[in-house]
Amino acid sequence: LESLKQLEEFIGGFPEANSFCRFVRSRQRFNRPSFYVIQVGSGLLKGLSGHFQQMASKRVVFSFTNVNPGGKKRANILPDDIQELEICACQGLGSCLNDTFAEFNTQARGLTHCLIEGSSEIRSLLKLSSSEDQFVIKGQNSACAPLQNLKHLRLICLSNFNGLFEWDSVANAIPPPSTFSCLRSLFIDRCGKLKKLFT
Repeated sequence: LESLKQLEEFIGGFPEANSFCRFVRSRQRFNRPSFYVIQVGSGLLKGLSGHFQQMASKRVVFSFTNVNPGGKKRANILPDDIQELEICACQGLGSCLNDTFAEFNTQARGLTHCLIEGSSEIRSLLKLSSSEDQFVIKGQNSACAPLQNLKHLRLICLSNFNGLFEWDSVANAIPPPSTFSCLRSLFIDRCGKLKKLFT
């Protein structure tokens, strides 16, 4: 795929996370393809055929795979312009998404849809600190809240999930302004340890 520098659309799959990350690094050099639907893990291409008529997607699905096969924290990367992220029945997630994906706060600023299902590892969406430095987009001076464009969030069968945020050092801190300001739908099912959304 690295030689296809004019590629506009891509629908396909990768058997594991390492090959997906190589594709993402290559894509970031050439900014291609413009639209994509990618499945990482088993059951490749299952349910993706319907997207051929609506290629305005920037979607990544991790399904029945080890998201972090090397065991290194924050080893994975996502496309900078990802809009839809699904994680279903995966291992190697870590306790939150920015433990799993390097620079998640920056790369997921345009994320509009997120589904996480079937994990006993993840305890929160994001781990935050009181410093605003982590919210500043590279090359810009203005701070930007993580997940401020998220419109739809589904959390299903997460046995140890106990809150949307986990704070490094500040108890009962308030999330950055504009966080979840676009959220339209929130679906939570079988998350037995969840007592408070914002902890």
